[in-house]
Amino acid sequence: MQPAQDVSNAGKTGAARHGYDAIDGVPASAENNPLNTGRWFTTSLAGSMALPSAAGGSYRSDPEWCEALRMVSADRTDSVLRGKKGIAGVPTSCLNLCNVCLGAGTVAMPFAFRNVGIVLGLILLTVVCGFMAFTSILLCDLSRLLPPEANASYGELMYEGFGPRGTTFVQVVVVVVMVGISTIYLQLVGDLAAPPIGYWLGDTPDSYCSPWAQREAPMVFAAVLELALCILPTFTALRYVSLFAIVSMLYLTAVVTVKAGMAWGEKPAEDDSLVMFRFDEGVFRSIAIITFAYAPHITLVHIYDEMRNPTESRVRQWLTASYGSCWLLYACVGSFGYYTFYGDTHGNVLLNHEVDDIAVTIGRLCVVISVLAGFPCLAGPAVVALDRLFFPRSPPSDWGRRVVWVVVFVLACFGLAVLVSRVEVVLGVTGAGGLTVTAVVLPCALYIKQYKEAVGWCGNLKTKLCWATLVGGAVFGLVALAVNINDAVQPAPSKACTWPLDCPPQRCCTRSGGYDPPGVCP
Repeated sequence: MQPAQDVSNAGKTGAARHGYDAIDGVPASAENNPLNTGRWFTTSLAGSMALPSAAGGSYRSDPEWCEALRMVSADRTDSVLRGKKGIAGVPTSCLNLCNVCLGAGTVAMPFAFRNVGIVLGLILLTVVCGFMAFTSILLCDLSRLLPPEANASYGELMYEGFGPRGTTFVQVVVVVVMVGISTIYLQLVGDLAAPPIGYWLGDTPDSYCSPWAQREAPMVFAAVLELALCILPTFTALRYVSLFAIVSMLYLTAVVTVKAGMAWGEKPAEDDSLVMFRFDEGVFRSIAIITFAYAPHITLVHIYDEMRNPTESRVRQWLTASYGSCWLLYACVGSFGYYTFYGDTHGNVLLNHEVDDIAVTIGRLCVVISVLAGFPCLAGPAVVALDRLFFPRSPPSDWGRRVVWVVVFVLACFGLAVLVSRVEVVLGVTGAGGLTVTAVVLPCALYIKQYKEAVGWCGNLKTKLCWATLVGGAVFGLVALAVNINDAVQPAPSKACTWPLDCPPQRCCTRSGGYDPPGVCP
């Protein structure tokens, strides 16, 4: 990786090395063709991602891979839609980064606090936030080493640091992460849509036991809808869901906080008292969920590239304001959500609220619409990555193989969503596995590698912190992954079921579709 000031070899580095125009980021053959600019411009999660060319040993940028990955950033960031570098101020960049962070992790934050208590939960939230901010600074430092004409991106950094093998590894991680997040999206659709359906069908035990009110019914509908949306070659309009998504998260934060205020002063049951501090294996469940909530790193590099005058002080302001805002929101949802339901807090806190609560129902539907619209933006890069992993030297396929991979991806996510009913388990596995690698391990390893000649393996404080973060993140990630995988294979805990006091009636339905009290429900 060449320093940004050295442009003597610009033709062999960054975008120019891949055959891109140094100013517009388009191939020379497309420079004067405005119809090609939108397809070739690499404002993406992976930017000029290098892949083996059909000719043999040389490497080139794959425009379809870039275009598919661009949709992830475009769905969650506002300035990306303009496709220009250096135009976003600090406030806009803060909004973009918060947009990426806020999502499924928000509704699971009270469950993270339930595992460790409010005090330790706030401590872990602060510690993980600090480490994520540190690794974000590392990525910004590494981005400064790219030549100014390059389209800075996570994929470009991995290629510059680790070469073609790093690119392949990033593709594998992208598939794993996107499958995990998309599975969570389908789980949220099923869990959040099923109870209102039972309520609208009559609000009786039998209505909740109707096949239409089971979580699998909305998930089937969502899977069919996503199959159709993901097969489409473009889905630009879905990118505008980002503002709706962040408004939904803010609305849910307000609802959870107000509900906690309404429950203020109610004495919890003796066997279900409010826990302030608990240190056991639940720490690793909480760390995985918090990591999931604080891992925007794949898109962060591109948001940095969009910043206007990204000096160190402005970057610090941006990251401090962004992560600080997310910390405040997560702290409110986590502590107030847990305070409201204590030991009964579910992995998705919205499932704790009554189905006839209009305010909560509105929040449920907002989340469902957000995830339905966001699913194709996650499927796109995973589908293209799968095609490149199995057919690296074949030309891109708009329909044939693409349709096959879309079907495989959607069915895999649907199968996992049906097989694992608890959203917190998939969220924990994804956070402890794929996102720990992309947000902790790779940034630290890349920084150590790129700066070893200048400062040595442990030459300064930042490098030493990199080693500590790398080793600590890898160890905690592996242990948290093991804990969450063990949770996935264990049956869900059960309790006596008497509707409507103890549990939702749809959890007590027999296989024949009838209600069978007194039964057992998770």
